[in-house]
Amino acid sequence: MVNADASAGSLSVEVFSVSGDPLPGYSRSDCLAVTTDNVAHQISWTSHDRIDIDAPIRLRFYLDNVDLYSYRFRPVADP
Repeated sequence: MVNADASAGSLSVEVFSVSGDPLPGYSRSDCLAVTTDNVAHQISWTSHDRIDIDAPIRLRFYLDNVDLYSYRFRPVADP
């Protein structure tokens, strides 16, 4: 989740392993860009709507005319 104002641009997120390898399906081009102002944007990718990984990760934010105020991880409820 991100709190950002992207109404004048776009925000995308890319996910990497700790060693810096991009995770398949979590690239910038897979990310559904955020283009509005909201305190709780859910970041999604074309094939994923969450990060389901049990290892440390790195995030790279791509901001084009965006004010990014905060980001957080929200636990997914067990099915």
